[in-house]
Amino acid sequence: MSFIKSKTSRAVFVFIDLSVIALVFTCTFTDAFTADRALWNTGLRRLVFYTVESNLLAAAALLAALPFKLKRWRDGSELPFFCTLLTFAGVTSTTITFMTVICFLGPTMGYGTMYVGNSFFLHLVCPVLAALSFVFDAQSEKKLKMPHIAVSLIPTAVYGVVYFIMVVVIGKQNGGWDDFYGFNRGGLWYVSYIVMLGAAFLIGALLRLAHNAVEKRIG
Repeated sequence: MSFIKSKTSRAVFVFIDLSVIALVFTCTFTDAFTADRALWNTGLRRLVFYTVESNLLAAAALLAALPFKLKRWRDGSELPFFCTLLTFAGVTSTTITFMTVICFLGPTMGYGTMYVGNSFFLHLVCPVLAALSFVFDAQSEKKLKMPHIAVSLIPTAVYGVVYFIMVVVIGKQNGGWDDFYGFNRGGLWYVSYIVMLGAAFLIGALLRLAHNAVEKRIG
């Protein structure tokens, strides 16, 4: 584990973070101005998708932590804890995107649709790279504790409320959203909400354990 604390390793993770940031913002920007593929709208309406929002959150968190990671690369200082928390929330969200595609959207809508064009990066590449960076580039001012998992649930909980309002309360016919994720099939939106929050908690707990385990090993 000593390699993880080396300057070479730190530089590699800075490069990974920069790659995620560049890919997320490039994919979001280019898709806003190009013709659509299956399931993807153009323009600002793309921001209705959890995939886009979770990747933007993770990229923003990595961007916020970047100056501190560069400082750590130079002098070995620890990351401010707010960077760890923000990245924790972003990476939990992108991991939910990753797992939702594998376990639900892929089987129901086709993996070919999920991994086409920029979706390949937002559904697979960026979530995996962001998770690797969060887990293996550990070294913060303090460890993540169980109550901090609540922070990682906030993006999913808020998105779920907005999705419910736009899909169920307002409805597509009144200017709301179509049920593009199928979470309200059979009127079972509340089941989907509970399942997604439960999955977010489990993913957050596993990411926390992995992050703390690596941090403990590297000292």
